[in-house]
Amino acid sequence: MLRLHASARSMRPQAGVIRILLASIVLAVIAGCAHVAAPWAKRVESDIERQRQQWNQLVAYRKPADLAGLVADDVQLITPSRVVSGKKNLVRTYEGLLQKRPDLVQIFTPERVERNAKWKFAAERGRWSESWQEQGENTEVRGSYYALWKLKDGRWRLYSQIVTPLSCTGARYCKSME
Repeated sequence: MLRLHASARSMRPQAGVIRILLASIVLAVIAGCAHVAAPWAKRVESDIERQRQQWNQLVAYRKPADLAGLVADDVQLITPSRVVSGKKNLVRTYEGLLQKRPDLVQIFTPERVERNAKWKFAAERGRWSESWQEQGENTEVRGSYYALWKLKDGRWRLYSQIVTPLSCTGARYCKSME
């Protein structure tokens, strides 16, 4: 039978303490990282969502001419008050809108993007909002939108978009739309 030297026997409890200490450190590190998503668990933003984010930024930075890079040549934008056809007209419409409403905040928030890879189309649905000052009064319009994207030359381009206002605050503007 193997006999332990007295000094070795006294080290046994220390080894147990070290194991508990190491286990505690590992658990603390894991718990500390729990709020950080693992890279493989992170939601991957789609290229269409990136295009939509870029759209929002271009409007925010007042660069309507750059919207042309995100749309098809024959893009269609449909709202209850107008239909805009073609890339050049879309840019002109946004230039006019930003000139009329220099404080405009317009945000499109995708809720769902579905693709038909075989036909190279994608459908985007989401929420939309605009806010600005109209004759000194805060105005906000909110609603939903539906967009059709086409994959062309390896890039998704906005082909058509329907914007449907569902609520309006700001008496003057909202009353003018009745």
